[in-house]
Amino acid sequence: MKLNEEINQSPKPQMEPKNISHKMKKLHHILNNPIIDINELKNILWGGISCEVPFIVREQCWKLALGYLPLNREDTEKVLKKKRDEYENLEKQYYNKNKLSEDELKILRQIKVDIPRTKSCYNIFNNNKIQQLSERVLFIYSVRHPACGYVQGINDLITPFLIVFLRPIILKKEINSDDIDNVSNDELKNVESDLYFCLSKLLEQIQDNYTFGQPGIQRAIIKVKEIVKRVDKSLFNHIYDNNIDFIQFSFRWVNCLLLREFPIDISIRLLDTYISDISDIFTDFHPYICAVFLVHWSKHLKQMDFQQMLLFMQRFPTQNWKIQDIESILSEAFVLKNAFQSSPKHFSYLFINWLLSIFDIYNFALNISENDVNVYSLSKYVQTCLNISVPIAIRLTLLYISKQKELLKNYLISIIHMIKGVTVLKVTQNGKLKKRILKFSSYNITIVGSWSRKILNYDEITQVNIGSCCTSELFIFEKSCPNYVNRMNYIVIRTPDRSYSFLFFLDDDIVKIIKELSVFNKLSNILKNDKSCSYINKKKKKNDEKNKNQIENNDNNRGVSNTRNYMREKLEDFSDDAINLKYFLLSNIKFAHKEIVNVNSKEVKEILKKNNMIYFDTYDFQNKKINSLFLFLQIVLDIYGPEIWLTSKFDEIIFTHLN
Repeated sequence: MKLNEEINQSPKPQMEPKNISHKMKKLHHILNNPIIDINELKNILWGGISCEVPFIVREQCWKLALGYLPLNREDTEKVLKKKRDEYENLEKQYYNKNKLSEDELKILRQIKVDIPRTKSCYNIFNNNKIQQLSERVLFIYSVRHPACGYVQGINDLITPFLIVFLRPIILKKEINSDDIDNVSNDELKNVESDLYFCLSKLLEQIQDNYTFGQPGIQRAIIKVKEIVKRVDKSLFNHIYDNNIDFIQFSFRWVNCLLLREFPIDISIRLLDTYISDISDIFTDFHPYICAVFLVHWSKHLKQMDFQQMLLFMQRFPTQNWKIQDIESILSEAFVLKNAFQSSPKHFSYLFINWLLSIFDIYNFALNISENDVNVYSLSKYVQTCLNISVPIAIRLTLLYISKQKELLKNYLISIIHMIKGVTVLKVTQNGKLKKRILKFSSYNITIVGSWSRKILNYDEITQVNIGSCCTSELFIFEKSCPNYVNRMNYIVIRTPDRSYSFLFFLDDDIVKIIKELSVFNKLSNILKNDKSCSYINKKKKKNDEKNKNQIENNDNNRGVSNTRNYMREKLEDFSDDAINLKYFLLSNIKFAHKEIVNVNSKEVKEILKKNNMIYFDTYDFQNKKINSLFLFLQIVLDIYGPEIWLTSKFDEIIFTHLN
């Protein structure tokens, strides 16, 4: 149906297209084209659909942007019929109360409890038809998506969809229970089908929010926390000083996409923007909206104590908000996002300092920069000594210049340990163990086996779990090898394709485990008891050790000699800073392989904090290998990791003593 036809058929007088805004006229033109220009439609949808157009416009825009309706308008009826028939079959297949398992009945009972509690300004969830409709949609979704299932909060996401899909039928902005009773069963069935598929499209983008452990929510909350800390340090400190954790109030914001915080029309306007760029909006933009929303109430919150703040944040006074208020929040969030992410790995501090001063939010003060000529020249020297990339060398140089030498020393230890390589046990998908060597470079991890080699780039890593059991492989391993169960030694490196499970035991323990689990164990015992073989083995072992020590001594002497020669040749090229840096590096690198990361150091403790990629809530920092890995990953993931690494933890520590 064309927009003109909808206007003419509407029983209420509608504004003619010539009297509406230019943006809505453009949208009217897009929707009436035979082929929808989806990019132009999404651009307009991002800025919101005006209330001056018929109700059906927003409904069509949402369905098109979510990919539910085809872009070729000739196919619309055919696709809708196919989808609605498909939903009818899903209902017959899954929603048979007589054939439900105990777990499914438990889910259904929880949905029945939650639906009447769903927030809606119009109380439509008191209507029995709406309750049954919502119950079927949520239950079928949970059964068909067992990874996330049904989680409290998903019920709140259906409210704006229901309102938007019902308004073109009822032709009223404010819908009540009596209006629902006047809608035919066929029309409600169509709304139910559309609701199911559109909700599924939305939830596809945020499944991490509802899977086990809710990692998506955890990452988003960490982002919100970091943004608030950057833009309003005094508010952040006030919240922190009152012992309030961000998860106490922002969990609901992420879980329900802020929809519970606003009147329904504001929530619908918010979803206009969310749906317009659904593939990136929740991971990239939503945390900024949450942070700006919190900072909006900064003056009020700073005057409150613990209890007052919690009560205030449970119900923000937004009941009288207008569309302009939420658009102001969206605009500020958009500016911050573009500013903070204009440099992918860390902020351009001077630019942000100027930009945020416009909003009178927070003033950054920095004394040194990565672009400083002296910093860059010294970093070249560090790079030569350690064989690391320029960005990592620059970060280490900044630590030296800012006199954070204790932290720099520990970084040197971790870098030496990781570049040298770490022997670990890899847990396969059937729970078996294989000995592997992890070799770390500036750009990737090489997993080396007897006959295999796997390269894992840092930008592939989406999550690192330290000191917890979180994969099916590790559970299988624990059942088969109960003598070696120690979750504090577990490392899981996740990528979009798969997870890699490792056991970071001491090298002696690794040898012992491999021998005990080896199929050649009996043969080894036989050879061990054979005197002639024993004599040969001992002699061979003695010669091997002698040769190994000789090679290591030669390599060490050659390495130190080459380094010293290089330093003598280049000494005249360096300032006093370079000379001091030279002796600092020499004295620490020489014995780094024999030392361990000092996790009790104040500066190291500062950097071993929660971030949005490394999870270590239960880890006790007793494993020497893992401690080096942890510190090493802090810098390489910050520089070379994926875009979800929001802020530079490394920068935060570098500038601690300079602000």
